[in-house]
Amino acid sequence: MNTAAAAPLANDLSKISPANRTFLAARHKLLIDGAWVPAASGKTFEVRDPSSDQVVSHCADGGAEDID
Repeated sequence: MNTAAAAPLANDLSKISPANRTFLAARHKLLIDGAWVPAASGKTFEVRDPSSDQVVSHCADGGAEDID
């Protein structure tokens, strides 16, 4: 068994494509009845890169109001 401490991973997000950078920069909405809409509450949540714990985007935080 390898007992050496694993180096933490860290994605270099500075090298992603322009299209991916634009996608991540956008505030993502919910797809409801064929339309992209914000959550009724206006709440969002952070999307984090699991290798670095860096916030990479934000998404609408849908709730019961959005389902109804």
